[in-house]
Amino acid sequence: MSAQAETAESDNSLPQCWCCGGSFAEPELVHLGSHPEVGLCADCAHWVHRRAAEQAAARRGGLPARYRGAFAATRSWVIQHEVHNLPVLGRLLRGLDRRLP
Repeated sequence: MSAQAETAESDNSLPQCWCCGGSFAEPELVHLGSHPEVGLCADCAHWVHRRAAEQAAARRGGLPARYRGAFAATRSWVIQHEVHNLPVLGRLLRGLDRRLP
């Protein structure tokens, strides 16, 4: 068996993230409590957490919901215009994004 075939075979045996479809080792996946068959990679779990927090804040309303909405709109604009891919500014924005709600 060739090295390429072995790699493809080993990739198929790895569990996949239910969100993005990427292959990950079992310890790298987060499983849902009531549905342990559902595994999410760290990036997708973070994305789901962010969406859940946005929805919870929107239900509560008030100033925090407005701030989250403004951050979400800005984040969407940055991604749409691919500003996050710029060398210096993009690195700064990605670092800031990890610390924002």
